[in-house]
Amino acid sequence: MNVAFVQTADLGRLEAAVERLLEEAGRHQVRPPPRTPEPYDPMQYGHGEDVPRWGLAGFLALPGWCALRSAPYELLMEGEAPLLARLTEQLGTVGFQYNLYDSTGEFLFEADARGGFEQSGLGGSHNWQRLWRGAEPPMERLEVCFRRVDPGPAARLARERWPELWVSEIASSGPEEEALRAWLAAVGGETFTRQYPGGLLTRWRAHPAYVVLAMVAGQDASFLSGDVKAEAVRLVFGGEAAEYCDNGFLVETLIPHAPLPLSPAFVLYGDRDPPSRSRRR
Repeated sequence: MNVAFVQTADLGRLEAAVERLLEEAGRHQVRPPPRTPEPYDPMQYGHGEDVPRWGLAGFLALPGWCALRSAPYELLMEGEAPLLARLTEQLGTVGFQYNLYDSTGEFLFEADARGGFEQSGLGGSHNWQRLWRGAEPPMERLEVCFRRVDPGPAARLARERWPELWVSEIASSGPEEEALRAWLAAVGGETFTRQYPGGLLTRWRAHPAYVVLAMVAGQDASFLSGDVKAEAVRLVFGGEAAEYCDNGFLVETLIPHAPLPLSPAFVLYGDRDPPSRSRRR
């Protein structure tokens, strides 16, 4: 999963700010027809300026927040002056992008109203050097933690509006089992047993708001897997539009240039300016 959220309820203002970023990046807007993506399409797997066409889609998420989806996936947090940090500075707000690679490699990029940013998590084993801009990630940043974004208000709102939500996973065993059980007791979670082809397994479940609250600097969320954290972020910050915050949305709409299945929303495509046009700027 690769999804970004910006703390604003003004979708039109967000769209205008994204348009400015595209222009500043030397991209001109296009309205491309639907297409069939390549097997290893650059809009899905490429990076930054190497990608001829960028795609960005925004829509209302949890009240007070908008989701921002990008193709390629890491577009908003790449480079020395990441687009997401420039965007939050223009809007005077905060935002973040949460990525999960192969169910285990997590990465969190946070940006504030002054254009500053922080990151945590290692990401995938194949790309951590690029995500950390060639630097060694500090040991205290290896676990994904919110530092510049306060998830508390969003978590409380999700808990109030959708008390029936929950995330579930097979209960951990070993050194983390005690921490998990203590956490479940504290947040009102529960364990239950189910029959699987391989035998009986114990699972746990809890409201995703409590998972998000555990992802704050100073908390120990090591007993929570990346899959559970990704699902909690999607459900809490995605709100009524949570189903459009997974990567299936990007594969089915933004990358093949298909219509968005929700409204209100915006979609912008920016093609790289030819060299002659860039020189005239």
